[in-house]
Formats: sequence, C-alpha cells, structure tokens
Amino acid sequence: MSRGQILVFLAVAFVIIGLATFYFQWDRIFAIDLKKEVLQLQERTAPPGSSTPSSARFTEDTYAIRAEWAFATGSSQQEYFNWLTQHVPTGYTAIQNSPSEMVLRKQLPGDSCILQLDADNESSAQISAKFIAGPD
Repeated sequence: MSRGQILVFLAVAFVIIGLATFYFQWDRIFAIDLKKEVLQLQERTAPPGSSTPSSARFTEDTYAIRAEWAFATGSSQQEYFNWLTQHVPTGYTAIQNSPSEMVLRKQLPGDSCILQLDADNESSAQISAKFIAGPD
C-alpha cells in the first residue's frame, strides 16, 4: 500500500468510528430525554389534589422505551378525563378517548411517543399510565 492509500484508509476508519460513537451516544441521549419526558408527563397528567404518581418503571429493548406508573385522582373518571382534555400536555394530541381511557400521541422526527391513561374505578379514578416511545 502506498502512503496515500494508508492515509485514506485511516481517514475512513476514523470517520466510521466517529459515526458509530455518535450513534451510540445519540441513542443514550435519546433514552435520557425520554425519561425526562416521562417525569414531565407524570406531573402534567395528575390534576391538583391527586396522589403523587408512583415511580415510573422503565423497560428498554432494541426498538422502544416503555414506562408505567399509577396515581389516584380523588375524582371520578368523567371528571378526570374532562380535566385532562383541557390540560393535554404540550405536543401531545388525543387519538382515542372513551369514558375510562385516553390515549395521547406526540410525533417526533422518525419516532413517536404514546401515552395510554386508564381509569380503574368510576367513582374514584385510579389511573394507570403506560408510555411507549419508539420508531414509527
């Protein structure tokens, strides 16, 4: 190999290593940002007077990050979902709404976040939240 070929080879190798490092760092940063997103959702989907949401349980796999938590609202299902309709977190859109469930979606470049909120009891809503973020 000539000196020029060796330099080209080394330059290409460094670019590949740099891109791989960026990819893995980006993946880690994305996961951290989604965990912050979940903490914000816990705050923004619990109305005043509700119990403190339980700590979110996170799971990750190759394609998605998931989180689950729960809280009590002290209000009925109808009152809670009426309140939530008026306080949908910024960037989210309600894509499904029923008397006992609301599903919210936030679109990101190439990814989406889905938040499903289920009420367990009509008279005093116990809310179960399930979050998933992954590629479209």
